[in-house]
Amino acid sequence: MKPAVACALRQWQQLLTNNRNQERRRSQRWQARMRKAILLHLEVQHPHSYKRLNSSVPVPELYFGDGCLLKDFRMSRDSLEALIRCLGPERRQAWGHHMTVLTTVYWLAYELSYSVVSRAFQVPLSTVHRLVHQGVEDIAALRQSVIRLPAGPELEEVGQGFQQLADSPAFSSCVGAIDGCHISVTIKTPPGPSGQDYINRKLFPSIQLQTMRWDG
Repeated sequence: MKPAVACALRQWQQLLTNNRNQERRRSQRWQARMRKAILLHLEVQHPHSYKRLNSSVPVPELYFGDGCLLKDFRMSRDSLEALIRCLGPERRQAWGHHMTVLTTVYWLAYELSYSVVSRAFQVPLSTVHRLVHQGVEDIAALRQSVIRLPAGPELEEVGQGFQQLADSPAFSSCVGAIDGCHISVTIKTPPGPSGQDYINRKLFPSIQLQTMRWDG
């Protein structure tokens, strides 16, 4: 390839990369404006009611702002917004679709009590209970569209595979297996501000590995 052609190709690739980056930044700015608009709507929807969302609450403000969500929700912003989209259109309820998802994910991420989540979001305890139950039901309803279980001849074939692996007929009806383990990290605490995230419940640093086996 001639040097002039190679240089032109590099410049073209760089131009495409710059255009993609600009488009991504525009999309991020638009999403941030939409989140702020939703927050404003929730604030003024019930200005003289307990349903009014307090915008100074740190946890929900992280989502409606530009903060990193991984530490508090254990999900990236893209993953959380994808989950919100997958859960369908917003319901006609006082607290809004976003608050239902945020409350549920926060509760699931840390296995917290309802009272702790109530204080974190500054909403009534009974409301947290209702939002979490509704959110869990909505997420569970997605299983029909995101999880495909074997059936018919495929089910029998998968069961036979687990029976052979376990060398026991007790596993002939097994359709899948999932497990996890903590892999110890050699250094005491990983560097950086997120180093404490690697400390497990037994107080040593590790990386969690989750594996799933299913040929389907």
